[in-house]
Amino acid sequence: MADKQFPTRDSQADIQALEWVVQLQSGQFSRDDELALKAWLGQHASHQQAFERAARLWQNTGITDELVFCAEAQGQAVTDIARQGWWQRAKQAFSCWGMPYGLSAGAFSILALAVLLGWLWRGHGADIQYYASDYQGNSQVRLLDGSVVTLSGRSSVSVQLSDEKRSIKLLEGAAHFAVAKDRARPFVVSVDNLQVWAVGTAFEVRKAEAIRISVDEGLVDVVARTHNSNMLTSLREGERVSFDTQGQFSAVQPFDIEQELKWREGRLIFAHAPLREVLADINRYRQVPILLADARLGALPVTASFAISDAEGLIQGLAVTHQLKASRSEQRIMLSR
Repeated sequence: MADKQFPTRDSQADIQALEWVVQLQSGQFSRDDELALKAWLGQHASHQQAFERAARLWQNTGITDELVFCAEAQGQAVTDIARQGWWQRAKQAFSCWGMPYGLSAGAFSILALAVLLGWLWRGHGADIQYYASDYQGNSQVRLLDGSVVTLSGRSSVSVQLSDEKRSIKLLEGAAHFAVAKDRARPFVVSVDNLQVWAVGTAFEVRKAEAIRISVDEGLVDVVARTHNSNMLTSLREGERVSFDTQGQFSAVQPFDIEQELKWREGRLIFAHAPLREVLADINRYRQVPILLADARLGALPVTASFAISDAEGLIQGLAVTHQLKASRSEQRIMLSR
């Protein structure tokens, strides 16, 4: 089994991972060492994979610090030694250290392995990661579980993956989640007092005046936690719901998946959408915001299609359809009648 998990020669990441394994079982693993290991794991996905291979190699073959140091002394790859039979590995380790053959090189490391694997899946796995985009465009992140998060402009999320649950918080803006299937670990997106529960599906969560959830694949459950009770609604593919500032769900509505999720490809499409929602979306992609001189203008219906970088096209269209004028300064563009 180890032959399939490791290359013929140790990669640099594999060597470093085995060194971390040895450090973890040494009994001298400090808080600073823990932080350093977490930083190393976070540098690249290959580090996490190498660390998991090292832990499982240790479990399957009895690799310990004796074999690591022996390999270094003899100029061999640690994984070459690991592929030998148990007795050959033990003899090679003992020949380097002068230990008697009566004790397995891996016998004293079983408890350390349990601690190591527990730290890997609960300690490191429970770390919170933060991802954010700026006004210049969308940003896409592939999580360690295989799920893909697409952030709209000026949006941010926190991510915490554990062996029981995948927890994401939408902190700002809008995000689309393409969830990798894992029935043992539900995928839960929280925004304010709302939670969206999924296993393997795809959906968008948008945070503005109201919170809006739109499902483009599969099924999700939406739970709203209020002072007195919890409210639950379910959404299927092609359905959306909003949750307003008064703590109420809207009616479940159908929506055009292909058109309304085009923002992921850099285009905004609206059909009879309130102007306030249109501006909330376009302002996520702008350094200078477009504002309304009169809040009542926010109810004006807008039907439009434009690139996220083409706010000028929107302004010109509003001048024709709703007779709106734009006054400009360095800090803002103000729309009025």
